[in-house]
Amino acid sequence: MSIAAQMRARNLTGRILDVCADHYEVPRRRMRARRRYAPDVEARSVAAYLIRRRYAPGMSFPEIARLLGGVHHTTVMAAVERVERMLESDRYLAAMIDSICVEVDGGEVAA
Repeated sequence: MSIAAQMRARNLTGRILDVCADHYEVPRRRMRARRRYAPDVEARSVAAYLIRRRYAPGMSFPEIARLLGGVHHTTVMAAVERVERMLESDRYLAAMIDSICVEVDGGEVAA
């Protein structure tokens, strides 16, 4: 990956973390913490899912783990898989992720 591509990916992943923190009402600093408080975990899981599956599919699990505060890469793998399973039946989560994507992409989100 070129340096320019790395910079774009870093900026984009930072934006994803910011938007997920806002949607889940989690302070940005807790997106990179190892706390296992449910809202923090869900926000980080959705962020990991979005990074890996929608915005930076070439980013490795260890790279995503470093962005999320140095958790183990298998934690990120499990989080992505958990979100994928939840999306099969949870319409609210699907709508939340769509809303987050609109905001990450620079659009306005309906309240």
